Amino acid sequence: YNVCVTDFTAGGMENTSVTTLTSNTLFSLESENLRTSHRLDAHEATHQWFGDLLTCKDWSHLWLNEGFATYYTHLYEEHKSGTDEMRYSLYRDSLEILKNKDEKPIVWREFKDPMEQFDYRAYPKGAWVLHMLRSQLGPELYRKCITTYLERHRNSNVVTHDLIAVFEELSGRSWDRFFDQWVFHGGEPVLKIDYSWDQNLSQAKLTVRQTQTTNGNVMIFDLPLPLRFIGETGKHHDFTVRIRETEENFFYTLPEKPKIVRIDPDLTLLAGIEFTPPNALLYAQLENDDDMMGRLLAVKALGGRTDEKSLELLKKVIASDPSWSVRVEAALSLVKTHTPEALTALIEAPEQNDARVRKEIVEGIGKFYNEEAFAALKKIVANEQNPDILGEALSSLGMFPQDDARRLLLAALDRTSYRHRVGAAAISALRESGDPEAAPALLAHLKANEQKFTSSDFGRSLDALAFLAREEEDAPRETYRQFIADYLSHPKEVARRSAINALATLEDPRSLGALQTFVDADNPELPESKAAEEAIKKLNGAKTGSEELQAIRSEVLELRKSLQTLSDGLEVIKKQTSPGNPKESPEKTDQ
Repeated sequence: YNVCVTDFTAGGMENTSVTTLTSNTLFSLESENLRTSHRLDAHEATHQWFGDLLTCKDWSHLWLNEGFATYYTHLYEEHKSGTDEMRYSLYRDSLEILKNKDEKPIVWREFKDPMEQFDYRAYPKGAWVLHMLRSQLGPELYRKCITTYLERHRNSNVVTHDLIAVFEELSGRSWDRFFDQWVFHGGEPVLKIDYSWDQNLSQAKLTVRQTQTTNGNVMIFDLPLPLRFIGETGKHHDFTVRIRETEENFFYTLPEKPKIVRIDPDLTLLAGIEFTPPNALLYAQLENDDDMMGRLLAVKALGGRTDEKSLELLKKVIASDPSWSVRVEAALSLVKTHTPEALTALIEAPEQNDARVRKEIVEGIGKFYNEEAFAALKKIVANEQNPDILGEALSSLGMFPQDDARRLLLAALDRTSYRHRVGAAAISALRESGDPEAAPALLAHLKANEQKFTSSDFGRSLDALAFLAREEEDAPRETYRQFIADYLSHPKEVARRSAINALATLEDPRSLGALQTFVDADNPELPESKAAEEAIKKLNGAKTGSEELQAIRSEVLELRKSLQTLSDGLEVIKKQTSPGNPKESPEKTDQ
């Protein structure tokens, strides 16, 4: 069974027999395909095997729970929506992994708090380790290994070597190097690849360099790299080369000159791959209807280019590519180009049948700051019915100081939407605007509509109210302070913490007494205690002036101490040299 819980502290918890899920996974039909519960549901369902039927022996092997749950969500994505959908979700995970500069390995014993293990290493990187294993073994042998691992260790605790032992037993090969570099060491490979064609020899040359920084934590990797050359006839020439040096050259004699060169075409390797083929190959890759990831990578390579050809190609892709993910990437590339022509291309993009693309286009328009973008956003706010896309447009309006923007944002407070998502987005935009004239209307709205919000959205709204009212005169600011302070005794913990943080944002020293009560409880385990301590520090800073003034005061205090030390020293010298104080002979002086 599954049960959704309001204000649940996590996304989900895989309790045996009844999984607990956050109520944020519930959504309305108006959200179209922007929201779904199937990934969270698949993740927690997988835990019934990996995490419940068997579970990691200690937190250093957490990936045996979370990596499996994450990967089998990808496999369910493939089952439900097709291989392209799985590859795109794996690709997005790889971007999150590769942008981390953390060199800790997946299996890591030096944590001081178990929560340090609950990061990208256990979840997406753990999933990618399993994906690389499955890619090298093939789906059937991989499944046989996993089934054996489950049956052998059911109702018990496991460590990574239990999994390794099964893979080695059933595949008949050593996996020591694989697990050493991917699981027991940190980092990921970064491959810089150059390509050239020798017409005389009918030979393709690839130079592969591993450019990741290596040290005791990160190795030079030994890995299989799949390659694909596609000729003018459309025939594929596939190879897999073993990469194990800092720099290596590879030569391939081919029956025809490639029109497309693809590195890791089926997305089987976790690596930062820096490879941009010549324009002719890039344009051909963009036209290959059989290769969604190839088209996506070609579109990404066009991002930031300001030439007319690149812009025309991006406009064509966003209008007609069959894959929603490629059209999303085209919108991102136009934002990266960030020219007036790119903005016009986003505004004039044809109506999208997929809400995910529509949302990305609206987000993209919001990354431009000019009258054309403002006019487009106003039009979207007037016509859009999807609450999530409407929320994006409203959020972007917050950066425009025009009266029209404030009017639209205040009007949006009363638009009906599931769990008041539109109203919450409007409030977030009002905070972004920093417009204090919106504070009275926001206060009235919060007083009348608290029950419409989720707890977290209402908490952020309290902070927005405090931010807008922080420059008010003492008397009117007290009205806002009292409203926020009333939530310090709210029965919900999230409301109490939100009120504490909002009072810190308001920067009114009159809140110090109320906040001190949480600290005086002398209970460091109290969730609000730490938040109250931080709020008090901020209010004390606001009360005594700017950071510069505080620094001057600290310096004055240090000078006073130094002067007092000098004064004490002079006093001692006076006593030593006074007539009533006999001098000691040098022989008896030990200083």
